Amino acid sequence: MVDYKLIANIFGDFMGAYTGKKPVGIRELYQKYEGNSLFLAMIGNLDEALKIQATVFLRDIYELLKPYRSRLLKEKEWEDVVKGVGELNQKYKNNVWCRQITLEFLELMEKDDRELRKMEERYNAKRRAKIEAAKAAIRAEDMKNGIFTTVSQLPKQEPHRIVL
Repeated sequence: MVDYKLIANIFGDFMGAYTGKKPVGIRELYQKYEGNSLFLAMIGNLDEALKIQATVFLRDIYELLKPYRSRLLKEKEWEDVVKGVGELNQKYKNNVWCRQITLEFLELMEKDDRELRKMEERYNAKRRAKIEAAKAAIRAEDMKNGIFTTVSQLPKQEPHRIVL
């Protein structure tokens, strides 16, 4: 599962370093978040970040995607996400830095969605197995008590015509 707390920390640390409100450098953050694709997108093309209000964009993208995290999304919700991302791209004039961060965030959401779907499938398979086992136990008890029978256990009869 995607660690959204880590993502929030990356956003906070980057914004603190970018604005100078946290006494931490990019090198320290790079060591702290080494290999994290979202952080690498944030520090890539920083010259493009200077062309926009980067902190406002980070707040905007985080607020746009925050309600959709850590849960399965319906098709309509994915459409809303794509529409919102498109509007942000227009607002920030397709800034390369913004697009990189947006793509990374969306990729994390897709990864999370895939993992959640797999978990749901495993859970549903276990639940179906339990239900089928319970139904089989009930049927067995009903058959023992003569309440339920299968078609194969009924006496064989020849087909006959009904005349009206």
